[in-house]
Amino acid sequence: MTTQRRPLMGSAGVSLMLSLLCGCSASPRNTTSARSPLSMLKVDSGTKLVLSLPRDTIAADDQAAIEVNYYVVNGPKRTTFDNEPGFYSLQVQTSGGRPVNAINPSAPATGSLGDTRISLPARAILGQVVNLRCIQDGAGYAGGDPAGAAAPCLGGYPLRERGTYRIIIEYSGPDFGSQQAERAAGSNAAADTGARLKAIPGARHMAATATIVVK
Repeated sequence: MTTQRRPLMGSAGVSLMLSLLCGCSASPRNTTSARSPLSMLKVDSGTKLVLSLPRDTIAADDQAAIEVNYYVVNGPKRTTFDNEPGFYSLQVQTSGGRPVNAINPSAPATGSLGDTRISLPARAILGQVVNLRCIQDGAGYAGGDPAGAAAPCLGGYPLRERGTYRIIIEYSGPDFGSQQAERAAGSNAAADTGARLKAIPGARHMAATATIVVK
């Protein structure tokens, strides 16, 4: 917020001015509305997957991207997380639970994405985006905008037919929550700082769902 040069005012005047600028109550309490999107970006323990749609209602003749925002929300403890795109799966279903088949204009590209394992600090939020109409290889790791139109599509869901659809995203990957440092025989304290961590493969599973209406 840009600070303007104004004559000094009393504390009551400052409080009132800040209340008007931020649209909040002059009460000293700092509360979060139940409708606030921040309320869903919090987890008491472990991690969870959250899905949201910037547009949850579109027209049948709509041509714009259908962006899906998904978040990995971490709890109050630091954790190691593998963000490999292959651990995520996206599904689209009708309101009756019937799968909607994706259109696949091209085959997946091959190549290494590099190291996708990251350390999530306590209360960290890792947000990503995908375009339902043009799902691109690498989910942003390949260098292109995953919601842009520059890179070729691996597949997509046009969603031209009117109705209600359920968007489901799942994550199934390694769980590093039970990591234990492996001390090499004869290692000293300095070498222990670089001890490898042992993962339990395939133990972390998360899922999230959102609904979109085509009119």
